Amino acid sequence: MANPQNSEVEVTFINEATGEVMGATKLPLEQLPAAFDKQTTLTISGKKWEIAKADPIYASEFSQTGKLTLRMVSIDHLDPNKIRFSLPTISNELPALTDISLFDDFTLELREDDWRQVEFLPEILLPLIQVELVSVGAVLFPDGKAPELPGYGAIHVREINRSNLALNFEKFCDAAGIKERGAITFAGNTGYVQDGFALRSAQFTFYGTFTNGIIRELCLQNFDEASEGLLKLAAKNELVLIDWCKAKLVSKIN
Repeated sequence: MANPQNSEVEVTFINEATGEVMGATKLPLEQLPAAFDKQTTLTISGKKWEIAKADPIYASEFSQTGKLTLRMVSIDHLDPNKIRFSLPTISNELPALTDISLFDDFTLELREDDWRQVEFLPEILLPLIQVELVSVGAVLFPDGKAPELPGYGAIHVREINRSNLALNFEKFCDAAGIKERGAITFAGNTGYVQDGFALRSAQFTFYGTFTNGIIRELCLQNFDEASEGLLKLAAKNELVLIDWCKAKLVSKIN
């Protein structure tokens, strides 16, 4: 069974500069943002602080665990160049969880931040995809060059209206040479991604969601390089493959 959502979350505040715990309090879930993916300032005892890092980032996770850690930097000592994100971009959409597993050959565990980082999308969405790629590229290469410090100075939240890929699930499994069918979980959560699937071929691990036998979302895990067969499969179904964290359009229909 999936964990019930907590109405209150225990929030621990840590001074990023010293590592000391500043305090802890319980806050109603509705008073906390859905995601700590934007610059956020808090006033504590009359002093302004910037949230340098939230663990976890998404409310969907800390609502399950009932715990949230915020690492704070005093505005008086804030150096904007030292606020870094571990990823340049994340998806704005996360799937619901359920206690039902559709397949049981294996379980693919993902971090919520990894959801849809390498994905297939319909070719018809190329204009929107290009806009998002430009925004991710601006995070990857601020001022036209790679940042000198580790991490990223900003994080881009992708927002694309999703549409079914018009892929028949069984036909895709046959074409991709799928050998195992499994379910998806998120680290730190119980339950499975609703309508979710994980598929293993000899070369790749695919994952996504489907309803009524039609794939809605299709992604790749641990992606290094597209094979010729994978590119042909995308082209045949009028799809493009995007590696968002590299701002790279891997396959494109000519």
